Amino acid sequence: MKDERKRKGKMGQDKAQKYLEEKGLVLVDQNFTIWGGELDLIFMQEVGQENEKEVIFVEVKTRTNNLVDVAELLSYSQLKTLLRTAEAWLMKNALYDIDWRIDLVGVLSHKGGKYEIEWIQDIVV
Repeated sequence: MKDERKRKGKMGQDKAQKYLEEKGLVLVDQNFTIWGGELDLIFMQEVGQENEKEVIFVEVKTRTNNLVDVAELLSYSQLKTLLRTAEAWLMKNALYDIDWRIDLVGVLSHKGGKYEIEWIQDIVV
């Protein structure tokens, strides 16, 4: 069961990565781990006319049914962990003065290899 869950999670992360790269984001890191936390995908995006960059931390949630909205899959505790892990990644990479945000990508997997993607930007307000 655990292997199936890992396989499903990896598939969802791969689909999310491809989707976001097609939207123009550039992958800079993935599966960044600290004690008690992990960031699935980390992208960089140019914003504004000054070629400024923004870091986008992406949490991927893969599911096989849509009984619950993707935004409800992320608990307050998980969000706090994401914030702490994002700050650790920024410090590790000496990016003290850069804009950043956390996004949530839901991958809904259907039979036959089809899937739907929902991208919720800037989940921390």
